Amino acid sequence: MDTSFVKSYFSSQEQIATDFINRMLRVRDSSGCIINFLHELYRYTEEAIGLVCFGIRLGLMDEETSNSDWSFKLTKASDDTMQAMADTLLGFPWWKFFNTPTYKKLVESQEFFNSFAQDCIKNAEERLRNPEYKDDVTLEFFRRLFENK
Repeated sequence: MDTSFVKSYFSSQEQIATDFINRMLRVRDSSGCIINFLHELYRYTEEAIGLVCFGIRLGLMDEETSNSDWSFKLTKASDDTMQAMADTLLGFPWWKFFNTPTYKKLVESQEFFNSFAQDCIKNAEERLRNPEYKDDVTLEFFRRLFENK
């Protein structure tokens, strides 16, 4: 990975970081605490990774779209995955003998992510074919991936 690749995402990632800070200021309770900070970190990382991997902002930092059904499902799948991973990997491996509720939740979350990623990849491929997005820096990852650079 050369520096031009990193530079192509710098300003967008900087904006996501700024949006995250602004969100933290909005979601604080009356004592200044953030009730579920880990949940908010998941949202931030999903937004930052989503831009690089899929070439789009997911809207998880935006007050209007962050409470949408789609956004809720994405964040819930992330929360469920992390909790299920901890439960299945750190606890007794009952899931190796039968499909436990935790294991089923993990599979369901991963299936959601797979479906979501496939939709985003199709969308990015369509944008890459469109001359209007020829110079769109948010698609640099896909350009390099498909051109095998």
